[in-house]
Amino acid sequence: MNLEKRGFIEIKPGDFATILVKEYLEFDLQHTARIGLVSRFGRQGLVAALGLQIDPGYRGNRTVSLYNLSPTCVIITYREDFLTL
Repeated sequence: MNLEKRGFIEIKPGDFATILVKEYLEFDLQHTARIGLVSRFGRQGLVAALGLQIDPGYRGNRTVSLYNLSPTCVIITYREDFLTL
């Protein structure tokens, strides 16, 4: 699915979605980062399956898997912040 064209993704209850994050990351060998789901999406019932750390020297776009544990749909719009770094 092309989110740029569609404008949003709807993750239905019990659904699993894998998203390629638009931002390109480039870390030198002295820096690392922690990554997590924005809390409001966690409160809506999403769980992110991702490594908790981005290693030194990492270069590329992240792929994030999301699982909706809630009984309602969760919508993420194109370019909406859903991760923290």
